[in-house]
Amino acid sequence: IEMQRIDLDQKYIRGQSFKKLADNLKQIEPQLNKLESIFISQNRELEFVTTLEDKALSHKVSQKINFDNPQKVEGYNYSKMPLNLSAQGSFTDIINYLLDLEALNYYISFKSLELSPASGQYVKINDEIGQNNLISMNLTADTYWK
Repeated sequence: IEMQRIDLDQKYIRGQSFKKLADNLKQIEPQLNKLESIFISQNRELEFVTTLEDKALSHKVSQKINFDNPQKVEGYNYSKMPLNLSAQGSFTDIINYLLDLEALNYYISFKSLELSPASGQYVKINDEIGQNNLISMNLTADTYWK
C-alpha cells in the first residue's frame, strides 16, 4: 500500500507539471509568430537586401553587401548565412545606420564591427563628432534564414 501511495504521489506531481506546462504553452502560443518573424524567408531575399539598401540610402551611407554560403544549423530547420557589410559615411550617419540595422525585425547576430577613417581622410580629434569626415565601417554578422 505504501509503494502504491508513493507511486500515485509521483504520478500526481508529474500530472501537475504537465498541467503547468500546458498552461504556460497556452500563454506564450500567441507570441510564437513573433519568433518566426526573426527569420529571413528563403524566397524573400530581395526584400531583405532592399531593406538594407533603404536603410543605407536614408542615412546617406554607401554600402556594399556580401553574403557567404549558407550553413545548415544541425538539429534545426533554419540555416545561418554570414553577412559582410562594408559602408562609408559620416560618423553620425554610420551610427544612425547601425541603430536602424539593430532595430530591424530580423535577427542579425553581429560578430565584429570595425570603424576606421576612410582612405585618404584625416580625422581631427577635436572635430564635432566627425561630421565632415568619412568613416569606413566593416560589419561581420550572421543572418538566419528559413
